[in-house]
Amino acid sequence: MALSFLPAGQPISWISTENGGPDFRCKATPVSWKDDLAQFEQEQAKQVPLRLSACLGNGGSICLWFSLFDLKNSDDVFSHLGLLDQDATPPRKKPAYDAFKAFVTKQK
Repeated sequence: MALSFLPAGQPISWISTENGGPDFRCKATPVSWKDDLAQFEQEQAKQVPLRLSACLGNGGSICLWFSLFDLKNSDDVFSHLGLLDQDATPPRKKPAYDAFKAFVTKQK
């Protein structure tokens, strides 16, 4: 069971799902994935620890990233928020994948 991974004695306060970014509709996002995919992916990698830290720092017991894979046939807002690009064989680890892995490893 997933809850067995929580530190002993830590109460469940709330669970956050579908954390993800950046959102090109937001003025704070410097570039859309459509305009510069490499820069967008670097921005996403920067946001992974910031978003997950905000979740944990505000009492989240479990903070889930939006999607492991980029989504196919999805809205442009969400289609590139995954950690892996499944158009490549094998799936390409995006910079956000490494950022997520580093964040999770640090939390142990």
